[in-house]
Amino acid sequence: MDHDSIADHCQIEAMRVAATVASGKAVAFLGAGFSLGCKSVKNIDVPSAKELSKQISKLGKFSEDEDLRYTSDKYLENNPPSELIKFLKDTFTIKETCNHHEKIASANWRRCYTTNYDEVFEIASLKIGRRVESLDINSLPSQHYQKNNLCIHLNGHIKKLNEETINSSFKLSESSYVSPDSFLNSEWHYHFKTDIETCSALVFIGYSMYDMEIQKLLFDNESLKAKTYFITSTAPHEKEIHTLKKYGSIIPIGAEAFSELIGNAISQYQDQTSESDRILEGLELYELARPDIAIADRDVENLLVFGAIEQQSIDASITSDAEIPFLVKRNDLETVLRFLENNLNTVICSGFGNGKTIFLKSLLPYLHTRSFDVYQIVDSGADLIGDIDQIISNTQKSVLLIDNYEHHVELVKHIGRINPDNLKLVITSRLHYHSRIKPELLSSGLTFQEIFIDHLTPGEIEDFVPVITNIGAWGERAALSHQKKCEFLKYENDSQISLALLELFKSKHIVASLKSVMEFCDKNAKYRDTVFAASLINVLNQQVTSSLVSEVAFNDEIYSAKLLCEPGFKQLFKKNGNNIKPKSSLFSFFLLKNSFQPSYIVQQLLSVAKKYGAKDGNVYEEQEIFKSLLRFSFIERILPDTTKKANIRKYYEQLKIQVKWLQHDPHYWLQYAMSVMPEKEYPKAQQFLDQAYSLAKSRSNYHTNHLDTQQGRLYLIQAIQSVDPAKSFEYFKLAHALFCKTSNDIYRYRQVDDYAKYYTAHYNRLSNKNKAYFEQACKKMLADVQKLITSNAPTFQNHSPISRAKENLQKTVEEIIFSRAS
Repeated sequence: MDHDSIADHCQIEAMRVAATVASGKAVAFLGAGFSLGCKSVKNIDVPSAKELSKQISKLGKFSEDEDLRYTSDKYLENNPPSELIKFLKDTFTIKETCNHHEKIASANWRRCYTTNYDEVFEIASLKIGRRVESLDINSLPSQHYQKNNLCIHLNGHIKKLNEETINSSFKLSESSYVSPDSFLNSEWHYHFKTDIETCSALVFIGYSMYDMEIQKLLFDNESLKAKTYFITSTAPHEKEIHTLKKYGSIIPIGAEAFSELIGNAISQYQDQTSESDRILEGLELYELARPDIAIADRDVENLLVFGAIEQQSIDASITSDAEIPFLVKRNDLETVLRFLENNLNTVICSGFGNGKTIFLKSLLPYLHTRSFDVYQIVDSGADLIGDIDQIISNTQKSVLLIDNYEHHVELVKHIGRINPDNLKLVITSRLHYHSRIKPELLSSGLTFQEIFIDHLTPGEIEDFVPVITNIGAWGERAALSHQKKCEFLKYENDSQISLALLELFKSKHIVASLKSVMEFCDKNAKYRDTVFAASLINVLNQQVTSSLVSEVAFNDEIYSAKLLCEPGFKQLFKKNGNNIKPKSSLFSFFLLKNSFQPSYIVQQLLSVAKKYGAKDGNVYEEQEIFKSLLRFSFIERILPDTTKKANIRKYYEQLKIQVKWLQHDPHYWLQYAMSVMPEKEYPKAQQFLDQAYSLAKSRSNYHTNHLDTQQGRLYLIQAIQSVDPAKSFEYFKLAHALFCKTSNDIYRYRQVDDYAKYYTAHYNRLSNKNKAYFEQACKKMLADVQKLITSNAPTFQNHSPISRAKENLQKTVEEIIFSRAS
């Protein structure tokens, strides 16, 4: 290619990058070359790193050198820092920027990072009427990250330079680069990785090898390389070209020429996207494709075992009668439709692995074929509220589906506040998330119905049996009759999809395959940690991004091309850009429980808990991971059955040591108490609950509903198991009194369901007075559960814990009445 052709190619690529920048989804990374042409308060040009090093040598009166770390270190070893600080402030306090800085600053960058000390970007932004907030790596991301117009100074900010920061957050000398608050060890490093994953382009402008070692920022990753661009001078040095080309495309046109292209691209973008024909940025209208698709056995197995949810297959199954049994069409699809036709929002809740994502994907074709415009989120970082405003500006009846709505609470609350007539929500969440967030939604004005889909109806069980039969997955139960298989799903698996599938996973074929696939982790501990981290994040219902995986794994192997090419890794995960697509959360759970030693799991969980428990300003994903690592229900479920009791005890004993503030946290002691109840260590459980109550009293507005529920549970367990009739009844009275105090919800009735067990074990030994008390207690709870069902009739009637509690209470009261009559 001749010189003119190369120049033309660079110009075309530069124009394409500028167009991407104009769309508002690019990240800027500004190096020292960006500030060239600016004047300081002393009316001098901003120096390059090499020139700055020479000037510090001159200030320190020693031989000139171009190594900035060396010269600054040497100066500070032999001189007080005050003169150097004054010199730096005079040099990097800017009074004048250039036109091209303003044009670059005028772009709607998703985020701006810089290795520069100066405020060139901020001042240029101010000149065009935009205020940009200057941060350094000591600023807590949680307090700023959701804001627009940020400039993060990775090497320090000139206004924060003083005798303390010159050897810490202000990166100049060797000691500052190796200080604990270095960028690579700071909380901003995670957010930088997140930004480069989600941006449309990562644009380095004026980057110099003296700014920061590029290898520590970028990775050997083709998907990142494809969207990384270096805007360099028109004649970059050969060493610079050699290094930068490994990580992205070099565009040697200079910042000034690139700024002209950005200006032109912004004008064209604004002309093409007027408010009247604004293109949706983060929401997508679902379109039903009608492919000629034949569902095969492998599609069914991939769905059931690996959670490979292909929308086309679901579309075909919902809109037509498939020859091969593929999908159980849930009765609640019709319930959601009825709610929407009555202008009602809907929350779909389920426990772990019970099919809420498949349910939502089934709703796409189901609602589309019933004349709804159905939208879903495709870019969480986009202007979703702007999209909502555009959708409600037309009159078409629309519905927005949001899976795991806990990641989009502010958007859901926004829709609740404006309550548009022509847009309704169908959102999903795991039950414990929804229970926690529900008061926020209600206070925002959002009204909604709730549907719980954990348990299959008898008809759905009838439909599920042939799905398993068709792929030959019954194993030892293959010879059972259809009716016996239905009973197995209903009684031994509590009508839950998750429990049934976990039984299928235990087949020798799947266990052997999993062992073979995981062999690549045996030769590399970092690979093992990465697989563990990705699986854990998936089980915890968080988005499995490369940035979050690298944080939880404590390494960056997830960016390694070598790992991504491992056949075993490719069987477990799919790489989609910078997102990791695991198998289903249920399969990830099975992987964790069957491929890692219990001691390893405990150690990894403790390390993650220590990391996130020590941070003051965790972002949402980190907060949720930490909360999950406190919950006994999660720890108990994830640990293998081998030596489970000892490992749970070890975990909770160590947790308060690794995260010391938990010793003063009532929620921790509640979870610790729950962990010892199954082992019948009732005095120890009571000790921990007493500790929790005492700490709760010291906190203002601390609600003890969960504490009361578990204390009531402990009393009821001891009431059932006690051999002393008087003591047994006292425990029952204490339990009932507490349950009467708790909220009238599912958590209460999971415990109250055991009133029937108390009846069987002790009723006939009670005095007449105590029998009357017990009867009234059952009638009280029966009236309350009926009230709960009546207020949520379409949803709670068939919700297993609720309906089972009602059925058992009703049966108990009837038996009491019958025994009295006879």
